[in-house]
Amino acid sequence: MKKRSPASLMKRRIAIESATETADGNGGFTTSWSNFATLWASVEPIRTTIYGKEIFSSGQIQAQQMMRFSIRYMSGILPAMRITCDGRVFNIRSVTDPEGTLATLEILAEEGVAS
Repeated sequence: MKKRSPASLMKRRIAIESATETADGNGGFTTSWSNFATLWASVEPIRTTIYGKEIFSSGQIQAQQMMRFSIRYMSGILPAMRITCDGRVFNIRSVTDPEGTLATLEILAEEGVAS
């Protein structure tokens, strides 16, 4: 059986967004998100006892889901950014070039928890 190339697995459309803070006039800030890049990715959940968990916060149970997004290499993606995919929002936790070849990036991002 022929091994599929990483690009052939990038079938999901994602948007990477960056935050901008604007003074609200009352001494605070308002955060707005703008599109940094829209691209194709492979997406897979990370199922471990560490990342597939629930936490009790503010009197409610909140589920956390860690996902792995693999994309073609792109510079400028930072952990302060977030990913939207299929109407869901994921806070980026790490960005790595797994092979050190500037061919792909692996992004670990978490849903269900503020950054």
